[in-house]
Amino acid sequence: MVFVKAKSILIIFVLVTVLAFAFGSQLDALKMNHWVILGANLLLFAISIFTLFMHQASIKSTNPKAFINSVMVGMIVKLLVIGAAILLYVNKAGANKNVYAVYAGMLLYLVYTALEVNIALQLNKKPNVNH
Repeated sequence: MVFVKAKSILIIFVLVTVLAFAFGSQLDALKMNHWVILGANLLLFAISIFTLFMHQASIKSTNPKAFINSVMVGMIVKLLVIGAAILLYVNKAGANKNVYAVYAGMLLYLVYTALEVNIALQLNKKPNVNH
């Protein structure tokens, strides 16, 4: 069921990957390293799939707060992993860091997070028992 719902995340991943490869030289000319964008895209895709599996497991829980906790933990994990990746990139790249590509990665973070929350809400079809 997660794979059916994750189709939009897969579409975004493939679209960004194809566009980054197709327009790599143009992005590089605009001072946006397309390899950094591809790395951010791959990292966000992997984290999103992982958190969707967390959401799927939380749906089966009898605890009514498990789903909300899963969504919150997923967003925090994604934010911390991306923050650590940015810090690692800036530290390793030094003077060659590409700020515009980092900004593009941050935009991708917003896109993946919005899609993930939308999918998580579609997964949670249980009625609210605490009216």
